[in-house]
Amino acid sequence: AMYDIKTVPAYSREEAESILRDNEGEFFLATIDLNLPDASGCQAVDLVLGYGVPGIVFTSELNEELRLSLLNKGVSDYVLKQGAYNIDYLIRTVGRLWRNRLLKVLVVNSDEAERRWYRDNLSTQQVQVQCVDSPEEALQAIRNNINIYVVVVDYNVLGTSAYRLVSNIRNDFADREIRVIGVSNEGNSSSVHFLKSCADDFLRRPVPPEELFCFVNRNLDYLEQLQEFTQLV
Repeated sequence: AMYDIKTVPAYSREEAESILRDNEGEFFLATIDLNLPDASGCQAVDLVLGYGVPGIVFTSELNEELRLSLLNKGVSDYVLKQGAYNIDYLIRTVGRLWRNRLLKVLVVNSDEAERRWYRDNLSTQQVQVQCVDSPEEALQAIRNNINIYVVVVDYNVLGTSAYRLVSNIRNDFADREIRVIGVSNEGNSSSVHFLKSCADDFLRRPVPPEELFCFVNRNLDYLEQLQEFTQLV
């Protein structure tokens, strides 16, 4: 109700299948409890994702095998049943994903396989994803897209031009609130150089998908809070 999103309950896998079949293309997201009376393991997850509906999984326990399985299937997130605060997290996540549909994340990376990894993972967060090869293309993309709010800059394929790109974003788009996340598996100095170039965050490879989700969504949260604060002042 907080986000004015209509919710439709299903109390079994069978009921969920009937609802999905009768309302194909109507749902933007499903929250999926792994413990259903007629579903074991990830059967409910497979059902929902099979209809092209993104899913947040609700589970009472999580081991490494289940975690990797859920991520490989492409769920948007998973939440542990541990207390009331987990429900709050779930509701906040639904709201974040709802608002993400209008926002774009730019990934600067010239490696095709890595671009695909970023696109596949970030798409689960419902954001629009644009990938470019070079700093020049990145600046042009930002110029052309007013809805780019987060830029992920990868040192491993750009080298020191990654730092210059961050500085150029700050110089060329000083009037826009754009959050920049640097990525590298180099030594400690790369994080320092990114931050000195005015990046907002830094991720170290190998990047767990959940960490990427968290950093991108956290920066989008920050921008919204900043906009609200600016309107108040």
